[in-house]
Amino acid sequence: MITAAVAATATGRARSQVYQAIEQRTRAGVLLPFGTSRRNQAWEAAGMLDIITDLEDGVFGDR
Repeated sequence: MITAAVAATATGRARSQVYQAIEQRTRAGVLLPFGTSRRNQAWEAAGMLDIITDLEDGVFGDR
């Protein structure tokens, strides 16, 4: 999970650049919005939470 503020700090890029990159990756299906709030929006890597849940549940294999 990532926010634009964290991405901007981690990459040293301007927030406008970060939002453009997030928008591109969201359109491509790589990132998914997490939650419904527009304020303090976060995104998750597609399928990542499912993978973590499977690992916690001891389920290994293809989804």
